[in-house]
This record gives sequence, C-alpha cells and structure tokens, in this order.
Amino acid sequence: MESDFPFEEGLKNDPSTPAADMLAKGISISYGDDRFPDPNLIVEESPDGTKTLLRFNGVDFDVVKTL
Repeated sequence: MESDFPFEEGLKNDPSTPAADMLAKGISISYGDDRFPDPNLIVEESPDGTKTLLRFNGVDFDVVKTL
C-alpha cells in the first residue's frame, strides 16, 4: 500500500542530524526561541558558539543583535 504522506515516510527512514552533530561538523543551525515570540525572529548559532538574533524581512534575514 502506498503512503498518502511520502514526506513522513522519508523522515522515518532518514532521521535529521541532531543539532550538536551539525555544529560539530561546522554547520550553523537556526531555531526559534520562546524568549522571542515573534514568528519572524530566529536564533542562528554558529559552530564557534556565537548566537545571533535574526529577523526575516520577507526576502532575507536582518541581524537584530548578537546574543
């Protein structure tokens, strides 16, 4: 039987890399933070530990501040 949600099947077969593993490989991660409830705000964390608050402007991201 074919799945009605092939995307979900893909997730089951190819789990995401945990954030710590991505940082260890030198890849920045982005995530929401409850301290900033605006849905246009995200935190970007770099492998060197730098965290930056970004705001989506409709096309790209603007730096709000370094955390």
